[in-house]
Amino acid sequence: MTSNEAPPLFVSIGAGTNQVPIIKEARKLGFQLIGVDRNPFAPGLKLCEMKIHESVLNAKEIYSKMMEFLILGDVKGVLSRSYGKSIKTVAHLAKILQQPYLPPEMVNAFINKSEMKRVFVKHGIITPAWRIVTACNANKVAAKMKFPLVAKPLTGHGKRHVSLVYTPEELRHLVTTTARSNTRFLLEEYITGDEIIVIGIVHESIFYTVDISDKIRSPRPYFTDRMHILPSVYLNKIKELTAIGQTITDAFSIESSPLVIELIIDHNDTPFVIEAVPEFGGEFLADIAIPDRTGYNIFEQVIRSITGMKFTPPPLPRVSPVVTVKYLFGGGGTLASFNALKATGRRGILYTRIFKQQGDSLSEPKTNHDRLGVIITRGSTVDETIAKSNRTLTKMDIVLE
Repeated sequence: MTSNEAPPLFVSIGAGTNQVPIIKEARKLGFQLIGVDRNPFAPGLKLCEMKIHESVLNAKEIYSKMMEFLILGDVKGVLSRSYGKSIKTVAHLAKILQQPYLPPEMVNAFINKSEMKRVFVKHGIITPAWRIVTACNANKVAAKMKFPLVAKPLTGHGKRHVSLVYTPEELRHLVTTTARSNTRFLLEEYITGDEIIVIGIVHESIFYTVDISDKIRSPRPYFTDRMHILPSVYLNKIKELTAIGQTITDAFSIESSPLVIELIIDHNDTPFVIEAVPEFGGEFLADIAIPDRTGYNIFEQVIRSITGMKFTPPPLPRVSPVVTVKYLFGGGGTLASFNALKATGRRGILYTRIFKQQGDSLSEPKTNHDRLGVIITRGSTVDETIAKSNRTLTKMDIVLE
């Protein structure tokens, strides 16, 4: 690029707090940013040279407004941190821009859990048995499946409205109480085992495993994530898990994208794929845990991949150090006060945050949205990281009323 040429453009679909890491990495790589968000006060917009005040779901309107900026340079990439319907917008714009990403026709297969399951089955990806249940067919489904069962909305995230049903009566109650909104649930066989997350990246249709995390959840019947531990005790299965990631990549025709896979390893050591999503994932894994543990920047490398820049594959995950993401819960009451500690990374304290405000009511941890806060620590062993988390929690002096 000569001094008379404008920098290439990069479009951030969304400019909220979660999108800021993508915006910052794109800026470091020399892009000018077009930020898209209907909230004019979205924090990421402050880092963007150009702004489009539009819903991230309105792909046609966004593209029309993007055209107004093309005199300043060519758009080289478009990306969203958010999951769900916003990836429809990214896929639509990526196709127009001839950017490697995910085919628009495959987006619904990721968003809709039943469509995702059908793709899994078609391509031989092992996944728990499942059926669609409504108020009309609840009795029939209950007679054909073995309880307990996991009930999930067909779309959604954050474990919202995910529940474990133990009897046909509980199932009928679930579907009849939601019948007025014509809600359909995906009913899935409950697999007993260890839950893990494979965090990966796809470049030129090849899947790379970046890291693997063990996931500890709250006691049933809820599905709230309580802790993530990296590396996983199943790190020795990395070749098998990477092969599963490649099969998913091929099944959904992914060219370049982050890819997060949730699995359960049963007592026979068989990995069952629960879900897969073309996103960076939450839980502070891509933002804090993985960069600290491995030195690999997933955000930077995905941007490089979709914009045609030099891409660096991730290194093989190491056994050490250990990073633990521990969530805090209130269990009812009101948040009266707390000490907001600033983590600097010294002594292995990587990050602390209280999600709630003083005076907020706290509920039982039924979903990931009910969590009070998080503490992220690094150490040589799991016990060491948990001990550091506990000491930090004491210093935070959280008072509930």
